[in-house]
Amino acid sequence: MPFVEPGSKVLVTGANGFIAVWILKHLLEAGYAVRGSIRSQEKATHLHSLFADYGTKFETIVVPDITEVDAFDEAIQGADAVIHAASPVSFSTEDPQDLIKPAVDGTISVLSSAAKFPNIKRVTQLSSAAAITGAADVGNIDERNWNDGALNEVKTKGRAANQVAKYQVSTYLAEKAAWDFVESHKSQLTSDFLTICPVLSFGPVLQETAGPDKLNETMKEFADVVFRGEVRPADYQASWIDVRDVSRAHVLALQKKEAGGKRFLLGAGQFVWQDFYDIVNDLEIPGARAPVGEPGVGRSTTYVKTYNTSLARRVLGIEFGDQTTMTRDIIENLQQRGYLFASNF
Repeated sequence: MPFVEPGSKVLVTGANGFIAVWILKHLLEAGYAVRGSIRSQEKATHLHSLFADYGTKFETIVVPDITEVDAFDEAIQGADAVIHAASPVSFSTEDPQDLIKPAVDGTISVLSSAAKFPNIKRVTQLSSAAAITGAADVGNIDERNWNDGALNEVKTKGRAANQVAKYQVSTYLAEKAAWDFVESHKSQLTSDFLTICPVLSFGPVLQETAGPDKLNETMKEFADVVFRGEVRPADYQASWIDVRDVSRAHVLALQKKEAGGKRFLLGAGQFVWQDFYDIVNDLEIPGARAPVGEPGVGRSTTYVKTYNTSLARRVLGIEFGDQTTMTRDIIENLQQRGYLFASNF
């Protein structure tokens, strides 16, 4: 029997985000009742249209400022589990505190509210592999790692720190704050707690967007590099995952009792951008071309870092999708939105 059974009500914070909307979709498909928290009523229209077929199984609630004490009291009331997916993502921030404060305070606000309701069985935090590892790390990475490099970068340089490090340290500190809160409030919490830490998440877009330049950070990066030919460093290498697998992991994490108290690193594979160039061009979909680059160079790339996702595979039972299917679905999705045009490559 699932730990949090279908039919239970799940609160998903930051419900209009790239990953969060997929979490809503997969929870509803799995039979859960879902309440999504958003920051303004205007953000509810698209979500209610998207999930209209689920009727009263889907609802939204406005939480204007997630950093306020007691901000989530009303939202959590009547829920059986919480998935905290509300956290800022930006790579153009001057003051690191503009990311750190809402990430940390929002997380503590959710946990503080959850502690007041004994019916809450599980709280899941959508963290990030950015909390686990940074650019300077090498070797085999697993859930025991913490991105101390980003923390030191921001502590030392402040506003002058690398933009990526500013975002990474916000995820690091938010997750650290969550584990510290859970440890120090064990006597008050009836729920257990876990975190899910995905690598770069790509995939079809469900959330409302105002245009191709208003996509979420990872999908804008994907579109800019793969379809618009923006140049990135030749030695850039990273790890990818399909957003739909991140979402499915959240549903599985509700259902597996043994997932409680754990930290899950999620990643489907490693890549250099040439891999995606090759896939797009091999697919030969009208209107979708990528730079030619150096075809096949990805197959000979030696990666300085590997990601050990065996815990997620073993405990959650998740299997990850393939890169070609994800890329094909991205092309179809962006074309449907009118965001992808024939290029001159």
